[in-house]
Amino acid sequence: MNEDFSSALNIDLPPKKPEVDDIRTASGARYPVLKFVAKLYRFAGWIMVGVSVLAFFFSIYFMGQEGAKAGIMVLYAVIIGLLVALSCFFVAESMMVLTHIEENTRMTNELLKELVNPKSDDNPKL
Repeated sequence: MNEDFSSALNIDLPPKKPEVDDIRTASGARYPVLKFVAKLYRFAGWIMVGVSVLAFFFSIYFMGQEGAKAGIMVLYAVIIGLLVALSCFFVAESMMVLTHIEENTRMTNELLKELVNPKSDDNPKL
């Protein structure tokens, strides 16, 4: 009924603002090398966890034979191995956070552009 009055009075309705859910952004595989390097760091972190656990068990085995030297080896195996693994996980997650920040910033920019300047194709004039 509102359209009948508008057409009778020859008044153009203001364009309808698009909803946030209606706007689709071109997300996808941006920075594939960075994601690959993050996966490599994550894989290296898991390898370091495995090496640390194996070194821990080897040091327990050799503790009966060597004594104090094996105790120091346990400390090196567990503490340093896990610190290296944690640093690998930290680098991998930092890379992923940076890619997500970039993606969210780009999406917000596109959404703001679309909300401020809606396409005229979606809103035909009467």
